[in-house]
Amino acid sequence: MEQIGRYQIQGELGRGAMGVVYRALDPAIGRIIAIKTIHLSTLTDPQDRERMHDRLKREAQSAGILSHPNIVTIYDIQDQGDTAYIFMEFVDGPTLESITQDRRAPSPATLLALLKQIAAALDFAHSKGIVHRDVKPANIMIQGERIAKVTDFGIARINAQASVSSGATVAGTLLGTPNYMSPEQIQGEAVDGRADQFSLAVLTYELLTGEKPFTADSIPALIYKILNLDPPPAERLNASLHPEAAAALTRGMAKPRERRFATCVEFVEALELGLARQPQWQALPRGASDSAPTVVTPPPPPEPAPVLPEPRIKELREEAERQKGGRLLKLAGAAAGIAVLVAAGVVFWAQHTDFAPPPAPAPVVDTPPTEVKPPEPKPPEPKPVDQKPAEAKPAEVKPPEPKPEPATQPQSGGLTLYKVTLRSQPDGATAVLESGRGCRTPCEIQVPAGRHTVTFTSEGFTSRTERFETPTQDSVMSRLDANTGTVFVDSNPSGASIRVDGKEVSAKTPTQLVLPAGKHKLDFSKDGYASQQHDVDVVDGAISRLSIRWSEKK
Repeated sequence: MEQIGRYQIQGELGRGAMGVVYRALDPAIGRIIAIKTIHLSTLTDPQDRERMHDRLKREAQSAGILSHPNIVTIYDIQDQGDTAYIFMEFVDGPTLESITQDRRAPSPATLLALLKQIAAALDFAHSKGIVHRDVKPANIMIQGERIAKVTDFGIARINAQASVSSGATVAGTLLGTPNYMSPEQIQGEAVDGRADQFSLAVLTYELLTGEKPFTADSIPALIYKILNLDPPPAERLNASLHPEAAAALTRGMAKPRERRFATCVEFVEALELGLARQPQWQALPRGASDSAPTVVTPPPPPEPAPVLPEPRIKELREEAERQKGGRLLKLAGAAAGIAVLVAAGVVFWAQHTDFAPPPAPAPVVDTPPTEVKPPEPKPPEPKPVDQKPAEAKPAEVKPPEPKPEPATQPQSGGLTLYKVTLRSQPDGATAVLESGRGCRTPCEIQVPAGRHTVTFTSEGFTSRTERFETPTQDSVMSRLDANTGTVFVDSNPSGASIRVDGKEVSAKTPTQLVLPAGKHKLDFSKDGYASQQHDVDVVDGAISRLSIRWSEKK
């Protein structure tokens, strides 16, 4: 295909279940546009094709009234037979889905800027009575890395109707999955802006944790989870998230729509407040939550050696000595008692008989008690533990000595330190560790073994926090994104040339300019009209509008 109407086809941008998206040139005004084709011939029932044709026109017309910097503008709609063509704004950039599939995670500042733009675009559409119904990463275009463009307004309803009419398949291809759909959409209920908010919360959960909140091996199982089960807490998958941020996600994905936020902007504002409670938060790339550290802390000190009990052999011997002494005392007492009884018996016998007792060589009382020697008691049988030598002691348990690394390891107070080189792009950023120590890049710093975080800051750039682990890493490189804002400029008549700070840009009005944060001078010129100059103050992450009107010709 080389031409559609007056539009010259320059190439193919992508393919979907119901058609192809082309890049084309509008020769009348020299503008690059995108053309999306909808092949209604994939519907087998003629009545379904006719109804879909009428719906396509109504939806495209309603979406055409959405004039917003973060919504892809629809210019025109045409049809030829069973194929409809939607002519729309061309966005020179990838989709959010392609970024996540490349296992890239946006920086915190970029992610929040994109979410704010998406939320503002959705709320604007809701104020016009239009619900997107299919908010997902594939329908978010990224222009210039910091500008979000929501596309396919109104097309979702068409795809959904086609899915029903054709048994959920078109040419053997499943028309999407309900990963991002709200419970009320799945149940076929009437929807409002809170359905888009649910989808936005699902998308945000995936961007922050690297995982979809609802997954299953089959569509019925997935639908059951969306309708009945809550996703895993976000802070469990990404330990850098504060529980308040996770609570905002949970509320945005509440099953009853009444429990969600009133608007998408309110949801993003609550999320931003929760994220601010833990300033060092980071988004995780897809699939990274399984290997992410639970916490980011210095390594714990080595545990002390376990305290072992004293050898029991000593206790047992002491106990045996005590028992031996007690038995000797008992025997001596018993012998003294026997001697007293014998002496008393002799006296009694002498008093009650006529015979005098034979003279004794000495009185009984003069007999020293020590002459009465009790039999020596046998020593107690030794217990099995006594078979060990008394001097035997268990070997002292010591923690294993760390193996020395080949890298230089200076010693400081007995703690092994490892040298790490810190670099940034651009140079000259301030790098600060979690301990508060810092230096200006490029520089070297010494840290103990374990996981660490370092934050790079530089004027005019968005701060960035990197994680590293020693001794496996000996260098850290951080590329800082310049603070930028967007200026949406148009003119009447259009087609004006633009110079930014004295340098001409290729685009002509109307267009969007992504400029570094700060003050800039914009010059506008058009044949037949007097040139105009305007000063703009660009704020990081903000979007502003500048309209040029010429009242007089030269």
